Amino acid sequence: MSSSVFSAIFFSFVGGLIPSLLWGMVVLTQDQHSEKKRNLVWVFGIGAAVAVPVILAVRSLDWGIDTLGVALSEQWYLFITGALIEEVLKGGALYLFVFRRDYFDEPIDTFIYGAAIALGFAAVENIIFVGGEFILSTPTIQVIGLLMFRTVTAVIVHLVSTAFIAYGLYIGVYARSWLPGVLSVILGIGVHGAYNLLLSATHEASLFINTYTIIMLGAGVLMYRRVSYLQHHSHHKTHLDETD
Repeated sequence: MSSSVFSAIFFSFVGGLIPSLLWGMVVLTQDQHSEKKRNLVWVFGIGAAVAVPVILAVRSLDWGIDTLGVALSEQWYLFITGALIEEVLKGGALYLFVFRRDYFDEPIDTFIYGAAIALGFAAVENIIFVGGEFILSTPTIQVIGLLMFRTVTAVIVHLVSTAFIAYGLYIGVYARSWLPGVLSVILGIGVHGAYNLLLSATHEASLFINTYTIIMLGAGVLMYRRVSYLQHHSHHKTHLDETD
């Protein structure tokens, strides 16, 4: 393996991981009772592994579209592949590998481990994007610019969207509040879908920045309220079905 190929692989992995690790440090400040590092690494790895079924699901969808001759607009395709499939599979991973585990022992863990899954998936996505740019021989300064852009856009979108999914699943499972839970899941998918559509349809930087800022400020306020709600219940170290 040549030194240039090795460097490209190395910087793809490092560059892909750094944004997720930085946002992970921010997320952990919201946890009153620190989680064990091995549990966080395990769930982060699960989030990264979700990329595999996502790719398989997208390939299956592509096959179905080609085989059946389905006419699907670019907007609907982006929504289904980039928002619906990703968020449903991340939510499924959270339910299967976190909710039923002993380390999931307080409400705020919903946000902490939901973020770990989201950031693990975002890391793989970033590694693929950065690696693709190196394959295309994109100048390093442009690759760094792309990575910085994704750090303050795509990674945050994954974090916020999956937080809504996680909250919706949590209150549905533990508080039996199915309608608010479903609405929260829809909101998570909607935020992710709106970002993908905005990214593909907007060609003016100022329009993208302004619209993205408005969407994420609104979503951020809603997410903050939900995180505060989970923190409030976590003071008693009990899940909602044990307190309500």
